[in-house]
Amino acid sequence: MLKMDVGGLQYILTNKRVLLVLDDVDDEDQLYALFGQQEWFFPGSKVIITTRLRTLINAGQVYQVYEPEKLSTDEALELFSRHAFGENKPIQGHKELSEMFVQHCEGLPLALQVLGSSVRRKSLDVWKSMLQKLQTLSDSKILEKLEISFDSLQDKHDKNVFLEIACFFVGKKKNDTITILDGTWENKSFSRESDYPQERSRIWRHKESFNILNEKDGTKKIEGLTFDLNVLKKDEFETAHRFGFSYEHPELRNSKVFFSPEYMPNGFPMDKLVALDMRYSNLKQVWSGAKVLGSLKMLNVSHSPKLAKTPDFSKIPYLEKLILKDCPSLIEIDESIVKLQRIFALNLKDCKNLRKLPRNINMVESLEELNISGCSRLMGAIEELKKMRSLRVLHADRMNINQLLTMEVESQASFWPWIPKPRKSIQMSLAELPSSLVHLSLAHCNLTDDAFPGDLSMLSKLQHFCLVGNPISTLPNCIKDLKGLQTLDLSWCPKLREILWPSIVIEELVVTECRKLEKITFETSASIKHISHGACMSLDYVECGYKILPVAKVDVELLNNIGFFNLDLMANVEAFIVNHIVWSRKKCPIQILYEYIVFSTYFPGREVPHWFSNKNAGSTLTFTITSSPRPCIQGVNLCLVYTVSEDIDWLPGPFHVKISNKSRDRETVYTPRCYGIPEAGGDMVWLSHWLPETLFKQGDEVEILFGLNVDGQIKECGVHLLYVEEEEEIFQYYKTIYCSWDSNMFGDVSVAGAHLRSPCV
Repeated sequence: MLKMDVGGLQYILTNKRVLLVLDDVDDEDQLYALFGQQEWFFPGSKVIITTRLRTLINAGQVYQVYEPEKLSTDEALELFSRHAFGENKPIQGHKELSEMFVQHCEGLPLALQVLGSSVRRKSLDVWKSMLQKLQTLSDSKILEKLEISFDSLQDKHDKNVFLEIACFFVGKKKNDTITILDGTWENKSFSRESDYPQERSRIWRHKESFNILNEKDGTKKIEGLTFDLNVLKKDEFETAHRFGFSYEHPELRNSKVFFSPEYMPNGFPMDKLVALDMRYSNLKQVWSGAKVLGSLKMLNVSHSPKLAKTPDFSKIPYLEKLILKDCPSLIEIDESIVKLQRIFALNLKDCKNLRKLPRNINMVESLEELNISGCSRLMGAIEELKKMRSLRVLHADRMNINQLLTMEVESQASFWPWIPKPRKSIQMSLAELPSSLVHLSLAHCNLTDDAFPGDLSMLSKLQHFCLVGNPISTLPNCIKDLKGLQTLDLSWCPKLREILWPSIVIEELVVTECRKLEKITFETSASIKHISHGACMSLDYVECGYKILPVAKVDVELLNNIGFFNLDLMANVEAFIVNHIVWSRKKCPIQILYEYIVFSTYFPGREVPHWFSNKNAGSTLTFTITSSPRPCIQGVNLCLVYTVSEDIDWLPGPFHVKISNKSRDRETVYTPRCYGIPEAGGDMVWLSHWLPETLFKQGDEVEILFGLNVDGQIKECGVHLLYVEEEEEIFQYYKTIYCSWDSNMFGDVSVAGAHLRSPCV
């Protein structure tokens, strides 16, 4: 289970109903971390746990236990066939063999998947050979059956890759794994592993690693081991510290070591290391002097509270990634880092006492990623940053932005040359950041509206900009200059109230948890392909997206125009409304929502309004749009009366409606994202009005089907067509909607061959 901020987890669990899925749990402590704090969970939350260990499940804390059944013979054959042939059934000539494989897998999905993949595109001779090996095993030896799949790998290189990943890299980052493996293949060989740890090539159990080193019985076969001194008892630790690392491991290339001592043990075999991971150590110094480490590509000393200085980097020419995250005693970085011409990533996150970046770090032309987030005492970093023309990614979260942008320079020469020239501070601008940046994060930097420069056009390559948690009230005007921007993250900005999006096109705008944000509008030619606005409790308007208002604020003429007759008289009636658009649930006065081409509202009630022309006690309505002396359909009203038998707070919606135009072979399915929840024993009425241009015309045969997405009952449904007496009235209809609701919600509308744009503009 990943480590996480406990306070953040508690906030999420206590403030909203959640569905939490814990997959493949194998440690009792993981469960206790959650279920030892049951009061954190919001009432009605649900937790699903998957585990192979039944002993972890305490019946007193678990509502229901479900044991998955093994696949049936037919299901097993289908799964095997998908992996063996890419089809749902065996191809010609392989059915009998496939059924024999399936029989040996005993309905276990993993075995079916692995064995099916291992024989894919193989000859029948290979199939028969593998089947013979399976037949020699007893029914219970499933691991040996899976091992046959491993044996089917023809290339020794592939087998070694499999073993390396299985022993050392499960759950690790893909790019880091590739970097390490690329540097460790010289003279690699594969052989069947011994039952004795000291005879194996890979040792991933910490205790076995310690025993081998303690007893000095390691062999040259050992190519990789994982070793954690923190798990040892005191006497074992003292022994380990005394003997150091045995000289018998000269080929060690990938080492993940957790050190309790303050200095590296003598004899630690580093000459051929490709990656050295010493997170959570008590090291004060990694090593003294310059060490020749010609193979080292990754060095990670993160979370080392006593680390006061970095090593000399001058003899590590191939270092690519240096991670010094959360080293609070670190004050400065050794100046020899400028000699690293292959390093592309430097992580200094939360080095809270770091005072400055190395001088001339801009000379490291390979450096592409820099993380200085949380380096709260870092002074004048802009002086070095502005020269770094290769930098593509900069994380500078939780920084004092004024301190970051302050540069000290010498004043003019003094009259007396022997007196040192005084220095003065110059406040720089965000515009001084390197123009090469593609990703910039300035989260929680206390940036206000006036902190942004008037022009950011020099950051023309910027694609991802993160301003999470800053106290801005509007969108900074300089965003308009970022023509290459793809994503902008404004989540958790507590004062943000309004966004007027400039004339640029981006992929995604994130405003999650901006609880005071009220509306998002657009300039001409502006476009955002996706907006993430969860938990924006005040957001009731997104131009061309949706708008929601209390009935009391909606013009009565509009209500009558869309067939919501007398709804204004219910302005003080309240209902429980779930707004799935912004993740809110509250009891409030009746609301009117517009999204897509639909106006809708909810209110407590037990019947379809009396003026509906077509009603049904079931869930289906079928009718034909007959010829009428009235020339135009003004709109279509649908109504549903329903009740539910469960709490549905955070489901997408309790029901859906499907409108099928049989004559035109056209189908429309709609699930409201804002819906009412009936009180216990009560019913809820959904009333909607659909704009007419996309649904149907006279003579069409239509079927309307309502369906529930939760346990409940449909009591009644209805449909009513609104007509206009004169063709000109349709223009008045749209004019009322444009002027009374919002002209920007609807775009262009074509009616009876004419083109209509907002008459209010």
